[in-house]
Amino acid sequence: MLFEEYKWVEFANGSVQNRGNIVDLTKLEGLLPKEKPSECYKGFYRYNSDFLEYAKKNHSVSGWNGEAYTDYLWIDIDDPGDLNKSLERARILLNRLRMEYSINDDIPIFFSGSKGFHVGI
Repeated sequence: MLFEEYKWVEFANGSVQNRGNIVDLTKLEGLLPKEKPSECYKGFYRYNSDFLEYAKKNHSVSGWNGEAYTDYLWIDIDDPGDLNKSLERARILLNRLRMEYSINDDIPIFFSGSKGFHVGI
């Protein structure tokens, strides 16, 4: 893992509404439910220990204005009215990345859960 000091991530288990839990990324697998699988979410950004202290002190991650790290540049493709438009735009982007920049299929692509997709470069 690059930049090991940025090992703290936001994690939600059971529902995206359960956000705000700050966990050590290296111990995340141990937090995943094994007996009864459920929805789980991990934030895209990694933080240093200053973020952990901020969240503890403020009982929230809201308002954080410090350092963060991400392994990818994230592109969010949404269309509030038509998921098919989002899918088509995502396909166009991926084809362009392949053709013009030789970016292969080994990039993370996620359905955002409602109206679009996240593509990581």
